[in-house]
Amino acid sequence: MVAERLLLFTDGSVRGNPGPAGIGVVVADENGMPLKRFGEQLPPCTNNEAEYHALVRGLRECLRMGASHVEVYMDSDLVRLQVLGNYQVNAPHLQALCEQAQQLLQRFSAWRLERIESERNLAHTYANIASTQNRQRPHAVRRGVAIDQTLAQGGTDTMKLVVTAQAQTLPEDVYVVALLAVEAQNGAYSEQFVWQLQVAEGEYEGATLKAWTNASTAINSKAVKWASAFAGRPFHQGEEIDLLALVGKRARAVVNQKQATNGNIYARVTDILPLPQKRVQAQPPTQMRVKDGMVDDYDPNDPFAEE
Repeated sequence: MVAERLLLFTDGSVRGNPGPAGIGVVVADENGMPLKRFGEQLPPCTNNEAEYHALVRGLRECLRMGASHVEVYMDSDLVRLQVLGNYQVNAPHLQALCEQAQQLLQRFSAWRLERIESERNLAHTYANIASTQNRQRPHAVRRGVAIDQTLAQGGTDTMKLVVTAQAQTLPEDVYVVALLAVEAQNGAYSEQFVWQLQVAEGEYEGATLKAWTNASTAINSKAVKWASAFAGRPFHQGEEIDLLALVGKRARAVVNQKQATNGNIYARVTDILPLPQKRVQAQPPTQMRVKDGMVDDYDPNDPFAEE
């Protein structure tokens, strides 16, 4: 018999933004023991759409299992705050998904939404595998993640994963990236920001990167410089920066390869630069002439110019 109180973990993953997508859902009892878990592929969509679809799918599953109380854990703080009503939803298609989630939550006698680090999100692996399979087989019928799992009596379980090749390290280059999230965490010496990025164009589209800065708000700090790059304009002293409003914005990431002490090579983001400004073609200078005591513009190539 399923307990009335369930824990729900949801996550969405997109290879490119928008691009082939997948969701992950894990339903657990109040002790954290998984009762049901799965991943499903989605048609191409944005990262926020995938997060919403995962949440809606998970809530429906909890209702189907008879839960009256649900605690939802997700790593998308933007979607969480939008569902709670703390942030506006401007896109019409996201408004519809947000309303679905809110209506489903109202069917529970008690509920809450909590943010969780992606590393602790039990649904993270399922979403990533689903989106990866979707990218590898873009024309295949949408289906669930190919993970063999058996839930044994007593709550224990086994899960078999198919081993794949080692992930390819990004070569040193400058990449156009989209900002997926900015998270604050305690570092070894002080608070720091973790910037989650995704390559948005080219051969390595969909590859994800992480970068760190200190949490300094000084106008010349790296955090403010990077935020300015994604905003496409400089910030001024006394101005407030809404980091969540920058999610989905694009900039350029400078990537260098570094060697760890164990010999492994990894890609490190050393700087974030704004996208190049589009050049505006200069207009040919107009000639000035004096006629009847008045100064007017005169274009000698204008067939309708009065002589």
